[in-house]
Amino acid sequence: MNWLLEPLYQHVHDLGWRDLLEITFFSLMVYGLQLWLRHDTQKPLLGYWYTYCGVWATASWLGLSTISFALLMLLPAAITMFVLIHQRTLQKNYIALKTVRSASLPSDNWLDALMQTALIKINANRPFLAIIEHQDALDAMLTTTMPLHATLKKELLVLLLDSMPAEQEYAVWLTMHGIIRGINAQWATSADVVNKSVELATWQQDALFFTALTDAVVLYANTRNRTFTLVAQGKSIEHMTAQSAQRFIKQHHTSSLSAKSTKGDTIHGYCRTQTNHTKQPMP
Repeated sequence: MNWLLEPLYQHVHDLGWRDLLEITFFSLMVYGLQLWLRHDTQKPLLGYWYTYCGVWATASWLGLSTISFALLMLLPAAITMFVLIHQRTLQKNYIALKTVRSASLPSDNWLDALMQTALIKINANRPFLAIIEHQDALDAMLTTTMPLHATLKKELLVLLLDSMPAEQEYAVWLTMHGIIRGINAQWATSADVVNKSVELATWQQDALFFTALTDAVVLYANTRNRTFTLVAQGKSIEHMTAQSAQRFIKQHHTSSLSAKSTKGDTIHGYCRTQTNHTKQPMP
C-alpha cells in the first residue's frame, strides 16, 4: 500500500490551504449528493453514481485522457439526470404514501358523533335525518344544495345544522367512512316511481323505496317520542333507542362489507334479536 499512499501524501503536502478548502467544499457537496440519492429505494441511483465515478477514476489512472475528459465534461449532465430521476421517484413515493394513509380503516368515532348530534337536535326539539351511504354510490339518487367533503365531527355538524333555518327539515348525507357529502340532501324522486302513502311521512316513503334498491341506511330522530327510526333494505324499524340504532348501523356496516352476506340478512337478523324495540310497517 506504500506505493499508493506515498504519492497521495506528497500531493497533499504540496497543496496549499486554499486548495484544501476547495477540496473539502466539493467533497462535502458530493457526500451530500450521495446521501440524497441514498433515499431512493426504487432505483439504485447511488450504485450508478459510484459506477460513473469509478469509471472516471479508472480512466484517469490508466491515462485514458479522452474518456476521462469526456466523463468530466458530461458530469453536470449526469448529475442533472440523477436529480430528475430521483425527484420523480420521491414524488411517486409521496403520492403512494398519501394514498395508503387515506385508505386507513374507518373509526367508529364518527358514529358516536352522529348519534350525539342527533340527541342534541332532539333536545332542541328539532328532528334529525341522516342518509348513510355504504357500498352503493348515491350520487345519482341524491341532490344537495350544500355539497361537502369533510370528516364528520360533532361540533362541525351541529354548526352546519344550526346555520340552517329551523322551520325546515334537513337531511345529512354521509358515508360509512364518516365523510359528510352534503347538507339538505334530497332524493331524486318522482310521483310515478315512489308509491306515496298517506300513512307514512314523505322522508320515510322515499327511504323505503331507495333503501330497497341500495345498501344505504336512513336514520331519523323523532322529537315527539324521542326515539329513532331506521330504514334499511326496504324495511323500517321504529321506536329504537340511541344504543340500539347505533348497534344496528354497525351490524349493517359489517354486513355490507362481507362478501357472503345476502340482502336482508342485517334487518332480519336484528329484528329476531330486538323484537321488543321494533315495529315494521309495510312499505
